[in-house]
Amino acid sequence: MVWAAIGYTTRTPLTRVVGNPNNQRNISQILRPMAVLCLAGLRVVISQQNNARPHAPRHVQTYLSTDGVRLLP
Repeated sequence: MVWAAIGYTTRTPLTRVVGNPNNQRNISQILRPMAVLCLAGLRVVISQQNNARPHAPRHVQTYLSTDGVRLLP
């Protein structure tokens, strides 16, 4: 699986995740290291997710909300 974040003035490197994506790997290999790059200097962050299994668990959504990321419904 590959992952990237794109915004108006920022983008992250394309990240390759080895193995099956799961919710813990989603946080440890993608969200935690990339959140610093995405959130730096931004006042409002809104994430659009596709409701894939690694995105849906409550602790993934809680992790995002504690970093101030709003999710599109």
